[in-house]
Amino acid sequence: MTETEKQILDATIWLVGVYGMRKTSVGDIAERAAISRQTVYNLFASKDEIYRAAIKYLGEQWRRKALARLANSESLPDKLDVIFDVFTIDAFKFSRSKPDAHDMFTDAHKVSGDVMQKFFRANRDVIAGVLSPYGPKLKNHGLSVEQFADQIETACRGYKRDARSIKHLKELLATQKQIVLIMTS
Repeated sequence: MTETEKQILDATIWLVGVYGMRKTSVGDIAERAAISRQTVYNLFASKDEIYRAAIKYLGEQWRRKALARLANSESLPDKLDVIFDVFTIDAFKFSRSKPDAHDMFTDAHKVSGDVMQKFFRANRDVIAGVLSPYGPKLKNHGLSVEQFADQIETACRGYKRDARSIKHLKELLATQKQIVLIMTS
């Protein structure tokens, strides 16, 4: 990805967070990125294409952050903290950081449903990687690593969507963490 593409995607993420997708124009994105509108169109065919790329870019940033932190984590509780911090708490904070940031995720499902599904699948793969050493213990409970990773990822999406506050979200995640630790012990 070129620096210009990154500028466009960073501008898109910021603008959509503040104004929502419907109120953000390609002209706004170009202005925020400090490039011409034509340059934006030379790289992306439409606003929807920019938006799809921005969602993918944001997901990749979070995943890289999680993987870097996981590389320095040894215990399962520490690894769960990383997963919950990056995939759930950071996303929760992001979605409430600007007036219309939450709309970014709502609109993402409308415009980029397939990109969002890949985003979720990639997160599940990271979680499955953390759980893979516990496959035999999960099997004793009638679960595969993939099933349990899917349950965790899906639950965390619900938590960040429905939590009333960061405190409430952390309480939900503490419960999820205890479930994981019980199921893997």
